[in-house]
Amino acid sequence: MGCGWGPFLNHLRNTGAKGTGLTLSEGQYNACKSKAFDVHIKDVRTVKPEDFGAFDAVVSVGAFEHFCSIEEYKAGKQEQIYRDFFETVHNLLPDGGRFYLQSMTFSKKWRKMFRQFNLKKYGLYLAFLVKCLFRKEYRHLIDVFHINPIRVCFERDIMEHYRMVLEQK
Repeated sequence: MGCGWGPFLNHLRNTGAKGTGLTLSEGQYNACKSKAFDVHIKDVRTVKPEDFGAFDAVVSVGAFEHFCSIEEYKAGKQEQIYRDFFETVHNLLPDGGRFYLQSMTFSKKWRKMFRQFNLKKYGLYLAFLVKCLFRKEYRHLIDVFHINPIRVCFERDIMEHYRMVLEQK
């Protein structure tokens, strides 16, 4: 539910499982279709069992925080939107079906810390960059910048959580 660019669909394919992706984004739909994934443009909040049948498991990664718009939130509709979403998931799963939901939440404290300018932090970045560029023994570290940290985190940590959720009996 909210398949994004398809990394989880790709994981399912690599493990021999079948997945159906849902997205509202035409760009994400086209990207997933180009990889031959079973993907559909559909609002996940309105999926019914007759649309695709029942599922053994439902996964939603990083989409939950987008289900309620600012306008809906200001109108006080968030509780009903989330209640409807969880009812939709319930209706798609058989007894004993599994649901994995990953969402981001940040308190005001964390947002402030991320946005706050910190001279020491940027000084350390600059010192590291200078070492990488001008000292031969550090040049191999430049390759680290070509690694997508989100992908590494996804492959090492989150996929392990998916595996545990999907292997539950």
